[in-house]
Amino acid sequence: MKKENKGFGRREFLIKSVGGAAAAGLLGKSGLKLNAQETKKTQPLIRTLGRTGIKIPVVSMGVMNADNPALVKRSFEMGIRHFDTAWGYQKGRNEEMVGSVLTELK
Repeated sequence: MKKENKGFGRREFLIKSVGGAAAAGLLGKSGLKLNAQETKKTQPLIRTLGRTGIKIPVVSMGVMNADNPALVKRSFEMGIRHFDTAWGYQKGRNEEMVGSVLTELK
């Protein structure tokens, strides 16, 4: 009994899948390079906070598990101005760390 082949055969499948994977790899590499270049130039989008006139980025950083001052410092250098912290994060040590980093950056 002969099997009926619907679609295309194994050889055609392999040729098309290898070609597709190669094309995806080439496009992926060029896209990564473009994104890396764009990241260096851009700053976070800024919005005015209600009617206060205060301008802050729309991006914030949650620092619940951040225990590395260098991470907070680098985020500030990249334009982040809102750091979400609370006493419950590391029993107040998180707030102390964020506060000392921001004091150092003033």
